[in-house]
Amino acid sequence: PGGVTCSFTLLSEVVGEKSRGKKIILSMGGLWTSGAIFSAAIAWVCFTQVPLNWQWRTFIILSAVPSVVLLGLFPFLIESPRYHLSRNTQAMADKAVETLYKIQDINKLSTLPENLKLHKLDDGASRKEWKKLFDKNFCLTTIILTCLWFLNMGAYYGICFV
Repeated sequence: PGGVTCSFTLLSEVVGEKSRGKKIILSMGGLWTSGAIFSAAIAWVCFTQVPLNWQWRTFIILSAVPSVVLLGLFPFLIESPRYHLSRNTQAMADKAVETLYKIQDINKLSTLPENLKLHKLDDGASRKEWKKLFDKNFCLTTIILTCLWFLNMGAYYGICFV
C-alpha cells in the first residue's frame, strides 16, 4: 500500500490537469491488475515447475524483478517543481515545468509564475490545519471516509490474506 500512494503522487505531477483523474485511476488500476496477474503467473510457474527446495526462493527473486527495474528507472524521473521551490532552486523548478509541458505537449506556459512561492507553516499552524478536518463542515465527511478506509483495508487484508 505504501508504494501505491507514492505512485499516485508521482503520476499526478506529470499528468495534465484536464484528464488527471481518469488517467491516474485507469493506469493505477491497470498496473495493479497487471501486477496481480504477474504475481499469480510466477507463483504458478514457481510452485509447479521448480524443484521443491527452490520454490519459495525463486518466487521471491522473480517477485523482486519489477522493483529492481523501477529502482533503475528512478534516476530518470522528473523531480517535482514543488520540491525545487522548497529548496529555493527556482531555475530547476522552471526547467522541471518546461520538461513536463514538453512531455504533455502544452505550449501555454514554459516557466513558473514569478509570484509563486511556497510558504512554510510553523508547527502550530500545521496542527491547526489538521484540526479543520473535525470542523463542523467536515466532521461527518472525515468520520465517514475514515470508517470506509478502515473497512476497505480490513476487507482487503482480511479476504486476501486469511
